[in-house]
Amino acid sequence: MATWFVAAALPLVVLPLGSYWAPAVLFLAMLAAPALNVALGVEISRATPDLLQAAFTG
Repeated sequence: MATWFVAAALPLVVLPLGSYWAPAVLFLAMLAAPALNVALGVEISRATPDLLQAAFTG
């Protein structure tokens, strides 16, 4: 999901809106990617029944 978010933000980089536009778009996309990854992991954990979740004891 985070990869799709970054891929959707990349076309915005080519807009001629000033010299700081491209780095700002890339910064926001890279800032949002880890947050989206965590949110997706939480949803996967919620959807998986407790019996099917593995516990790592390493």
